[in-house]
Amino acid sequence: MRIADTARLRLRELELNDAPFILELVNEPGWLRHIGDKHVATVEDATRYITNSVLRMYERYGFGLYLVESKDGREALGICGLVKRDSLDCPDLGFAFLERHWNHGYASEAARGALTHGRSVLGLARVLAIVSSDNQRSIRLLARLGFRFIRQMGIGDGDEVDVYCVEDLNAFMRGDPMNEQSNVALARRWFTEVWNERLDATVHELLDPQAVGYLEGLVSRGIPKFFEARSYILGAFPDFELTIEDMIAERDSVVARWSAHGTHRGENLGIPATGTRVHFRGMTWLRFANGRIIEGWDSWNQGRLVSDLQAAAQRDSAESGAAKH
Repeated sequence: MRIADTARLRLRELELNDAPFILELVNEPGWLRHIGDKHVATVEDATRYITNSVLRMYERYGFGLYLVESKDGREALGICGLVKRDSLDCPDLGFAFLERHWNHGYASEAARGALTHGRSVLGLARVLAIVSSDNQRSIRLLARLGFRFIRQMGIGDGDEVDVYCVEDLNAFMRGDPMNEQSNVALARRWFTEVWNERLDATVHELLDPQAVGYLEGLVSRGIPKFFEARSYILGAFPDFELTIEDMIAERDSVVARWSAHGTHRGENLGIPATGTRVHFRGMTWLRFANGRIIEGWDSWNQGRLVSDLQAAAQRDSAESGAAKH
């Protein structure tokens, strides 16, 4: 049964014929290092795992771990879902992906789909996440989703794990993923990872597929159009770098004041490359829903920048002409 569709993924209930994929997943280094279930050595073991750990949970609670596939259903990427433990008073979020699919934003996208299903379909109000304290990758993902650390919990043999919690899935559904500071953290990641580090996976993770960006001189709708707009800027300034000067947040919005610099080496602004080093300042207003950017407004002095570059191009042309004579 299909559970949820996201921008790039589909979540559905695990089935017995998914056993070969589960066998591959649970024998990867990441699974063995952080989860440590070494008793799944054959397809038959994986079939028993699905039967005992997943299907029975579906029957008893109405939820469990789900298979995460590409949107067209052609490739399995990982698992993500809600697990009920007898020692806990509410479900906990679990996820694991094949390592070749790390660093694409799939885990956070699937987790948002599972949490949205948990609130809107299952009526859940509170969700935990249990994670090993050395699993920093998962801890950072939970922080981005709005989970907060609440305590440590023993799991036998003296071992302990960290317990994180989303206290209010209603807030998650409203689009204020827990608090204003969470939105500030997401905005900071947007400027740092999307603009300075050029991480495409972060765009897919943080930008809603229907997002609208009101930029100087153009309107960007959706993820592909954002990539076009960013390429336009980076094509003119390949070494573009942005510095956050200040940020403030209120409810679902974050406003950032920033400065930027770069070298004019491309013709994307309709001006021949001048090699001029430029510095400019601007402000961006971002609005968030469900942990993603849904609207953005940029304001910066593009007119002055273009005027300065045109003047530099005219000087270059005049100097070139004078040199020929």
